[in-house]
Amino acid sequence: EQIRARAKPFQSYWGLDLSRANIDSLQARFGTPEIRFFTGDASTYPFPCQFHLAIASGVFDGLFPSFLPMLKNVCRTLVPGGLLVFDLIIQDDRASISRASWEGDSFLRLYSQQELRRLLTEAGMELLSFPMYAVTETRHRVLVSAMKLHPMPQNTFERS
Repeated sequence: EQIRARAKPFQSYWGLDLSRANIDSLQARFGTPEIRFFTGDASTYPFPCQFHLAIASGVFDGLFPSFLPMLKNVCRTLVPGGLLVFDLIIQDDRASISRASWEGDSFLRLYSQQELRRLLTEAGMELLSFPMYAVTETRHRVLVSAMKLHPMPQNTFERS
């Protein structure tokens, strides 16, 4: 809603969620020919086009055992230089702790900044920023922005 309210000049907006009920609600509230919603799993969804920007909130830290499959699929859908913005929960202000645990019936995965960089690199992306925007006694929330790297050109050398 905030992006649309600010009249950002995108040709179209897509939303993806596992929940059909969420998609129906979003489609009823915001759906237009330019704003469309789909039901599916972002780690396997066969997006038919490429995007300049992907945003995910409250998604990656609940994926078991890692969000790497989703990250790779989302990266595949971005144009070179395209941006991915998402939030994560971290445990300490240095983002130095990685751990996973079940809390009740929910899985929670905390990533260190070092591990996050490794996952982004493996998916073909580069970490751009990692600022904290919410802090409690036991957890901090960071807003991650990453860019899809341009493919490396093939170098050919001619022998004389």
